[in-house]
Amino acid sequence: MLRMARRAVSVVTCSVALTASSVVGLAQEDLPEQALAAMKRATTFFTTEIACHGGYLGRYSEDMTDVWGEGEAQIWQNWIQPPGCPTVGMAYVRAYEATGDRQFLDAAVACAHALAWGQLESGGWYYIVDFSPQGEQQFFYRHNANAPDESLREGRNISVLDDDTTQHALRLLMAVDQLVADSEVRLATTYGLDGLIKAQYEDGAWPQQFNVEPPDEMPMAEYTRIDEQGRETVLKRPTSYRHYPTFNDSAMNDTLELMLEAYRRYGAPKYIESAKRCGDYLVKSQLEPPQAGWAQQYTLDGKPEWARRFEPPAVCAAVTAHNIRSLCELYLVTADDKYLSPVPAAIKWLNESRLPDGRHARFYELGTNKPLYFTKDAYHLTYSDANMPTHYSFQGGYFSRQSDPLYDDIVKRGRDVILNERNRRPTAEEHLSRAKSAEGRVGTLINTLDDRARWMDDGWIRTRTFARNLETLARYLSDLRLAKIRAKQGPDLVLRRSEVMYDSQVGKLTVVVRADGATGALSVAVAAHLGDEKLGETTVQVLPRGPALATFGCRRAAPNATLRVTLDPQNDIDEPDEGNNEVRVPMREALTAAGSRYAKLAATARRKNPIVIEAESLERRTNVRVEIIKGASGGRAIRLFDETSAAEGQIEVPAGLYLATMVGMGMASDKDAAHVTVGEVRFRGHFGTGEWTESPSDPVFINLAGGKVRLKVTYAEPETLIDKILLYPCR
Repeated sequence: MLRMARRAVSVVTCSVALTASSVVGLAQEDLPEQALAAMKRATTFFTTEIACHGGYLGRYSEDMTDVWGEGEAQIWQNWIQPPGCPTVGMAYVRAYEATGDRQFLDAAVACAHALAWGQLESGGWYYIVDFSPQGEQQFFYRHNANAPDESLREGRNISVLDDDTTQHALRLLMAVDQLVADSEVRLATTYGLDGLIKAQYEDGAWPQQFNVEPPDEMPMAEYTRIDEQGRETVLKRPTSYRHYPTFNDSAMNDTLELMLEAYRRYGAPKYIESAKRCGDYLVKSQLEPPQAGWAQQYTLDGKPEWARRFEPPAVCAAVTAHNIRSLCELYLVTADDKYLSPVPAAIKWLNESRLPDGRHARFYELGTNKPLYFTKDAYHLTYSDANMPTHYSFQGGYFSRQSDPLYDDIVKRGRDVILNERNRRPTAEEHLSRAKSAEGRVGTLINTLDDRARWMDDGWIRTRTFARNLETLARYLSDLRLAKIRAKQGPDLVLRRSEVMYDSQVGKLTVVVRADGATGALSVAVAAHLGDEKLGETTVQVLPRGPALATFGCRRAAPNATLRVTLDPQNDIDEPDEGNNEVRVPMREALTAAGSRYAKLAATARRKNPIVIEAESLERRTNVRVEIIKGASGGRAIRLFDETSAAEGQIEVPAGLYLATMVGMGMASDKDAAHVTVGEVRFRGHFGTGEWTESPSDPVFINLAGGKVRLKVTYAEPETLIDKILLYPCR
C-alpha cells in the first residue's frame, strides 16, 4: 500500500510520446511507451502485493510463504541492508526523475516513511525493521522515544554501519527529502545525520555499530595458530569489537561518502567537517612503512585488533584499496593535499605484496608481511591457503591501477580537469547513443515481465532484480528525455521547495540554489518575499561542484503566510526550466524543513488507559493526556487533551489500527488559530485525506473501511501546531 506524498515539487517532465517523436528512427515508435507501461505495471505489483508498510525484504517465494533478507525473515518486516528497502526506494526515485510520473514518487515516499518509522532512537537502523507489536518490544524505535510503556523503550537501540545499512537508508531519505517537502522525511533525515555526527569518535573514526559501550572487562576466547612447521599454539583473542573504529565492509568509507553527499545536497558545513575529521583519522591510522596499509579494525587507542574469529589484527589489502579511494574523493572535494599524502606509500605496499597470480591476500601478518589464512571449519590461523573457508574472501583482486586509476588521474591530469569532466553534461548525441544501445535490453525486460507484472529470478521475486530492471528502463527513458533537454544551451538552475528552509530559533531563511551542468561560476539573483513583504534580494555565485546558499533575516512570521523565492540568472544563459525559477511554500513548511524541534504523541487501542505523554515546544513544555475510550461506532476512540493549551480532540479508531501524531513546533502570530491537517490515512484498498483551511473548529471526516475518523481541536494559545496525524494498519 502506498502512502501519498503530501507535498510534491515541480520537476522537469516530458511526455514519453513527445520524446519518442523527437528520435524518430531510433527505436520502434512505441518502445518508450511500452517501457513506461512495464515500469508502472511492475511498480503496481511491488507496491500492492509485496510492500509491507511501503518497504521491502530481499526476496520472496512465488507464493509469498518464504521470505528472506540476508537471512530468513517474516512478511511483516523490512530489510534495510542492501539490496533491501532503500535499494528499491532509490529505483523509484530514479524512475520518477526519468519520467515525472507521480506513481514512482509515491512509492519512493512510502519507502522513506517505512524507514522513518523504523529509525532507532540512536539515529540509525538495524538490519531489519519489524512492524509487529513484538518488534516494537524488541527494538527501541525513535517513534517510541516518549512512549509511556517502558517496555517500548528497552529494546535494541544499536545502529549498524556494517554493510552500508544505516548509510543506505539515509541516502534514500535525502533523495526523497529533496523531492517532497515532508516533515516526517526531513526529521528522519536530519535526526539520522546528526546521530552519525554524534556517534563519531573524537579522532574522527566511526565504529561498526554505534550506541555500543565498551565492556568493563574484555571477554576473551581461544584460537589456534599454526606455524610454518605445522606446530599448533593455543592463544587468546578479544571477542567484543563492535565499538572499535572499523573499516571492514566499508563501514567508515560508506559513512564518509554519505557525509560528502549530505554536504553536496544541503551545503551545511557540519557535514563536510565530519567527512574531513574522518579523513584525518584515515591519515592517522595508516600503519608505518614498509606495511603502509590499514587494518580492518583498531582498538580505541589505535592498535590493530581482532574482530570475528576469522578477522585477525593484520594489514588488510581490501581495506587499503578502499581507503585510497576515499582519500582521493575527499581530496577532490576539499583540495587539501594532506588527504593524498598517505596514498603513494599505500600503493607501494600493495604493489610489493601481490601473490604470484597478481592478486592479494586479504590479510598480511604485522611485521613479517606474510599472507594469513584460516583453515576451513576449525578456523585455525595459518600461513597456508590450502584449506580456506569459502564464505569469506581471503584472496582477491582488491587493487588494480587499471580498474581504479583515480589517484593516477589526479597526479597526471589534476583536480580541476577531473571535476569538470565529472560535472560535464552528456550531449544530446551521447544520450541518444546510450538509448540506442539499451534498446535490446529494454525490449527483453518488457517481454520477460510475466502476466502478474513480475520479473521472476530462479523462482524468486528478488528486490535486487526488480530495482536493477526498473533502473535500466528508467535510464533508457531518461536518456531520451535528456536528449531533448540537452539540445538547448546553458545550465538548468534548480530550486526545490524542500530547499527553502526557515530556522525560527535564529530568524534566518536559507535558500539553496544549484546548477545542473554548469562549467563555470554563475551569478544568480535570489529574491525572497513573505506574503506582500520583500525580505530581501541577494546575488550568489553558483559553482558546478556544489550549491550556493542565500540567506535572509526573518525574525517572526505567521506559519500560513506564503514564502515566494525567485531566481534571476545574471549570466547570458537560458532562463531556468519552468517550475524551477520560482518556489512558493507556506512558512510552516519551511519551518519543518529547517529541522525545527519535534515531539511525538502516540497511542494505540491495544494498550491500557490512561496514557500520559509529554510533548516539547520551542518555548515551553506541554503535557498531553491520551485516553482510550469506547467509540460511538463500536470501535475504540482516542481522546487527546493538551492540558497547557486547552486543546481537546477525539479520534474514533477501528479496532486494530495504530495512531501516531507528529507535532511540529513553530512560531505563530496571535491572530493565527491552530491549523490541523488530517491526512495520510492508509487502509488496504482505500485512501482518504482531509484538511482544515478556514474553520479549524469544524470536524474533519475521513472515510475508512469499517468506520470514520473524526478530529476536533481548538487552541487557546497558538504556539503548538499539530502538523499531521498518521493512521497505520497493524498486522
